[in-house]
Amino acid sequence: MAPPIISAWLRRWRRRQCAYCLLLSGLALLAGVGALFVLFCFIWVLSLLVDPGAMARQHLVVTGPLILTLFAAGLLFIDSLFSHRDDLSNVIVWLVRETFGIGPRLLLESFRQLRRAVHFAVVDVDRCAEVLGYVISKQKSVPKDELLKVFPDLNWSWLRSQLRLLQGVVFLRADFSRIGLTQPFRLRLRQLVKPQEQAASGAQENREPPPPVTEPETLTSYEILGVSAAASIAEIKLAYRRRIKECHPDRFGELDPASRQQAEEWTIALNAAYDALMAQHSRRQ
Repeated sequence: MAPPIISAWLRRWRRRQCAYCLLLSGLALLAGVGALFVLFCFIWVLSLLVDPGAMARQHLVVTGPLILTLFAAGLLFIDSLFSHRDDLSNVIVWLVRETFGIGPRLLLESFRQLRRAVHFAVVDVDRCAEVLGYVISKQKSVPKDELLKVFPDLNWSWLRSQLRLLQGVVFLRADFSRIGLTQPFRLRLRQLVKPQEQAASGAQENREPPPPVTEPETLTSYEILGVSAAASIAEIKLAYRRRIKECHPDRFGELDPASRQQAEEWTIALNAAYDALMAQHSRRQ
């Protein structure tokens, strides 16, 4: 049975994430359309400068720049889908791509955020709460075989697609056969269920100490950040920003000193993992 407090927290989280993604999708759509309109105006003015006599040919004043804008936008869409954004080998090309490609990139981001909102909306809250309730009862990551014994009807691929949306859930090993929680996220969930556990046991004075930090010492840099070994620099940076927010001191102001120390140790591990992966990418380049 899923802990009711975790289920209620996941429902609030799902509503916030859906609303946030829909808001970002709408803003990105409006900004993308505006950026494409600016691109059209730029090409229109440029075409008039190249061929001033076009004003006399009314059918070409709008049609020509519009065709050029659609063609340029199509190329920029393709570039946004298949190019690496961190390539600064040619600064001039990079500046042109970043300037003129902002419209297509914003439209693509609008689609991505809309798709994320759909993914959040279909999260099975009660099932995910059951799995999280079991994982936080352990002091380290849980292997796939153990979870399948506890939940025989569980689909591992489905579980990954659902829980990977939660910042703080990490699937470990190359085959993602273990599920773990970052220490700040584990502490947050345990703070949610602790009052319920104490009320059930009737032992307010006997507080269970927080689980010791058995990880991240045993994890690789990729596992700490929750990225694959083939992750790009952009993916590493994004994962680092998401993980480091979970360790912000404001999130643990009401916790005991031991829990705050564990969050600080996880922050140190995140910084070390990020520095190691960035140095590794620099050596490759």
